[in-house]
Amino acid sequence: MENALEPRHHVSRKKIKTQQYQDDLETYQHLPLGDSEIRLLDVEPAADESDIVKATLRTVSFAEDVTPRYNAVSYCWGHRHRTEKILLRCASGDWKDFRVSHNLHSLLQHLRLPDRSTTLWIDAICIDQKNDKEKETQIVKMAQIYRKAEEVCIWLGKYIGGGSIPGRREFEISKATIEFIGEVSKQGKEMVMQNHSSGWREFILLMRVPWFSRRWVLQELAFARNPMIYCGKEKLPWETFKSAVKVFTNHFDAVLEITWPAKEWWDEQLPGYHPDRSEVEWANSVEVIRLVAFMENAFEKNTQFPVFTLEALVASMAVFETSDPRDVIYALLSVAKDRLVEPDYTANVFQIYAKFVEKVISTSGSLDIICRRWAANDCGWDFEEVLVLSPDDAIKQEPVKLSSWMRQTDGSVFNYSKYRFKAPTLHVPTERWTFAWVG
Repeated sequence: MENALEPRHHVSRKKIKTQQYQDDLETYQHLPLGDSEIRLLDVEPAADESDIVKATLRTVSFAEDVTPRYNAVSYCWGHRHRTEKILLRCASGDWKDFRVSHNLHSLLQHLRLPDRSTTLWIDAICIDQKNDKEKETQIVKMAQIYRKAEEVCIWLGKYIGGGSIPGRREFEISKATIEFIGEVSKQGKEMVMQNHSSGWREFILLMRVPWFSRRWVLQELAFARNPMIYCGKEKLPWETFKSAVKVFTNHFDAVLEITWPAKEWWDEQLPGYHPDRSEVEWANSVEVIRLVAFMENAFEKNTQFPVFTLEALVASMAVFETSDPRDVIYALLSVAKDRLVEPDYTANVFQIYAKFVEKVISTSGSLDIICRRWAANDCGWDFEEVLVLSPDDAIKQEPVKLSSWMRQTDGSVFNYSKYRFKAPTLHVPTERWTFAWVG
């Protein structure tokens, strides 16, 4: 296990094969959808990872009595400055350009099969992101989309480590790391008693990948029948991962003692970066811990009936991030027992937040919501996070000043994730916030 992580720039990799295609192809345009329809993406097979991604979008009925065969994908969109081209076949049979994030491109390269097509549902492609009305109707269907999927593919990426610190190396997620997590799930405390320091460090790094900080994953995972984690070509059942997280949480102090006395390891693997002990302690409060706890309590026993109100979810899940501040509320609608509002992407952030607060007060008969920190800190677009398909697609959203009764999370104990990999030493709030529901 000690050599399970290989530096990214030392990984032996095949010389990338390039395929030339016309750069002046027209951009793909989505065709209109009916009220009871969704799009599915048929990804063509490829023998080599570097082959150009080619796929066809098709429209299918999504009525209650119809269950098309597909896998749904849960992933991070990624940065707008790192986009790649794929080719989509249009109705005429011609190929058209379509831009996707670098992370989604890597996902498509790894999830496609060598000998047959793969059918996927991916929000960034299957929903016309330039059509606000379509987004509103499709978001309402997302719980069913993830529930009906044969498998929900959770894409964590191919690498761990890295981040925004110059010079910090990334490491390919190895088979040994995945096998270690499987053994933790099986053996439990025995894996803590044995000195598997390297395995635990890699597990902690894996738990800190950006996917676990997304607010949308709460509903994507909640309704998944068969969730499977993918790390490059390696995969791991969610249930196995969840069991390992519980072992980590229950024996955190012991794991900390195993992993911490290792300055030499940090110096060798992550030059110039040596976190203080508080950063590792912070790992016990990262989003993955809260996500696992949420999955244990989200629904009434043996049912799909949500337990928590929208107010409780919005207030308690402030640690989970969205690139669009409107999704602070919209991302939680499907897992709330009371649907207080409906998605409206034509409204600005202030209008949406005001309507939410009004509905909460009128239904609960309480003013508690105005005392809780839940609103997004940045109420304009975060252009570093939102994928822009082309310069013409950049929607201009002026920053919105919120009222004092829409309390933002900035400065609160919830505000962990703004510090993710931002500095050699993380300045972590000293308060310990346990998983507790408000309401």
